[in-house]
Amino acid sequence: MNAFRFIYGLEVALLFAWSGIAAQPCQEGFGISYTRFLKEIRQFENSVSSQVQRPIVFYGSSSLRMWETLAQDFAPLPVVNRGFGGATLAEMNYYFERVLKPLNPSVIVAYGGENDLAHPMWCLDSLQKRFRTFMALRDKHFPGTPVVYILIKNSPKRAAFQFQFETFNRWVQSVAHSFPNLYLFDGNRALSPSGSIPPHSVFKPDSLHLGPEGYKLWAEGLRPVLTALYQVQSRPGP
Repeated sequence: MNAFRFIYGLEVALLFAWSGIAAQPCQEGFGISYTRFLKEIRQFENSVSSQVQRPIVFYGSSSLRMWETLAQDFAPLPVVNRGFGGATLAEMNYYFERVLKPLNPSVIVAYGGENDLAHPMWCLDSLQKRFRTFMALRDKHFPGTPVVYILIKNSPKRAAFQFQFETFNRWVQSVAHSFPNLYLFDGNRALSPSGSIPPHSVFKPDSLHLGPEGYKLWAEGLRPVLTALYQVQSRPGP
């Protein structure tokens, strides 16, 4: 099965038992101070002037931050890495305007939610609200700009959270049709066609973050769609 799914106009029925998940709502941000990655945010701000016009921006947590071969994996596409810390989707929303607006991205590739759900106080309804907030921020600041959302990956290190991750992924698939210009990339299918927890060989020794082979597989799946989206976005207007 192809790991990439075009969602524009596509309805996906959610045939899944929630099993009482997220019975208790939790507070936005889990008490995060929103300053723990401020040093990285300031470094982004100081480097904006050197960036290309209307790049494809990868925005999210350490799964993107640690993608050291991003530029060469997608050359000649103009990509900019804005992964920071071990960001939650709550923090991505908090810094959305500050990080992304100066870059005026042509396409946003987002990875977030894994750290939210791996938190001891995780709950589904809070992350659903954060995802909706993220898309609302896109609509406010970059209306019509495509968002490619990478579904939360499974990893050996976080095998205990597989149910949470897959539950959220299925929810995203069920509501994706309501967000114009949203595309979903199934990172797990790219890493493991069977859909199970990917093998250790695609991860770093920490069994959590992707290694060279894992990023290679993600790049192979993402490149064709990012190329097509960028070509459309970079066309001169009428």
